[in-house]
Amino acid sequence: MSDIAPVAEPAQDTPAVLQALHDLTVVVEGMRSELDTTKERLSRVEASAARLEIERLGSLDLPSPK
Repeated sequence: MSDIAPVAEPAQDTPAVLQALHDLTVVVEGMRSELDTTKERLSRVEASAARLEIERLGSLDLPSPK
């Protein structure tokens, strides 16, 4: 068992681990914000596409139902 490297004391690693978790949290929050923005843009694009489709269908010269 002497081949196993000693583990650093938790008190030594704690600040680095906490900083890494904080950095990761910041990145995830940024990604979440970008995702929300992308979802909003997609919703606007879908709404515009629906309006254009309605306009296109409304402009078709369809025969009257008999």
